[in-house]
Amino acid sequence: SRFSHASDAAMVIMILKPLSEGVFAGAAVSARIWAEGNFQVVEGLREQILITLLSNRTEYPEARCAFWDTDRQSWSVQGVEEVDSLEEALVCATTHLTVFAAILLPLDQLLEQVLCLNVNIFTVEALQELGKSNWGLRLGGMILWLTLAVCTGAVFAGIRFDRAWRNCGLWHEKGLVVNVPNHRQTLFGLDYARAILVSLIVTLRRPRRCCSCRVSPMMMRRLLERLHSRVLALNVNSLLSVRHGVTSKDLNENVWGESGWAQGSLASLGSIELGCKLEKATQEVPRTFAEVASMPLHRRTMLLLSAMHPVGQLRNLDIHMSSAKRAKLLSDSLLGSLVCAALFFSASGSGLSIRSEDTCEEEAAS
Repeated sequence: SRFSHASDAAMVIMILKPLSEGVFAGAAVSARIWAEGNFQVVEGLREQILITLLSNRTEYPEARCAFWDTDRQSWSVQGVEEVDSLEEALVCATTHLTVFAAILLPLDQLLEQVLCLNVNIFTVEALQELGKSNWGLRLGGMILWLTLAVCTGAVFAGIRFDRAWRNCGLWHEKGLVVNVPNHRQTLFGLDYARAILVSLIVTLRRPRRCCSCRVSPMMMRRLLERLHSRVLALNVNSLLSVRHGVTSKDLNENVWGESGWAQGSLASLGSIELGCKLEKATQEVPRTFAEVASMPLHRRTMLLLSAMHPVGQLRNLDIHMSSAKRAKLLSDSLLGSLVCAALFFSASGSGLSIRSEDTCEEEAAS
């Protein structure tokens, strides 16, 4: 509401007594504008108004900001948000004026908060509203476009890598169909469930040790030695991965790893070219081991980052999965997390006041 003079309106703040115990964490607060003989409707303010409902919320940590919805004739938590406070107080931010209170949400309203997500952003009406605004030119929209461009580029790069490997004879799907020895076969179906059940029974029958027993120096030394050998093997495979263009996971399974030399590599049976590449990596293991052992810590860290990064691994050959599929899985996980975050995200007040420069200039002129 707009008034010609400041004396035409007055802010009326009243402290109301809670109507029922067990629902309210404190007294309700009525913040209204009185003008022209009645209360005015004030909503859609450009700047948020902060209202402190609880000076100390330690007794009610589950209390939430709420306001009285005159249309539904009920308390609602939509449209008012909680602001962080250094004094452990419950401070609520709002862009409209009405009656506010700190309420303890019952079970049905808690379920409503979980079920009533922002699913409407996928409707046709919501997409049409997005098309009418210039959100794509703002910072958040530009970051989204950049993310989509990177994901699309990663998929096309993976397709290019797969085509190059197929042309060189390093990777093809038929080469993975080989006769697996019995001791290296993977259980599936009922056999897998039976193996899990047997392992669980053996674990439960194992005699329990005292949890309060201290770790002996010998056990600690063995643990540190095992950790050191695992990190050293990971560094060696990372350096071999950078040099030969094969993922460190495949090198650990088919060449050399923490457990020692791999016996009977099945990957070399499907492709002669791949077998030659793995044989070269096998011959360079001793020299690479000595080189990694003399590396400083910062070089080892950069080596692990370059060899283990999911985007950087797309250029390396993976025997079990094509580069295009790995790029698609990476894109799905990234974009899927953004979609899940959008379902639970809500913005109001200053979060919606980020407008374009043209809009800000028009408002300033008016």
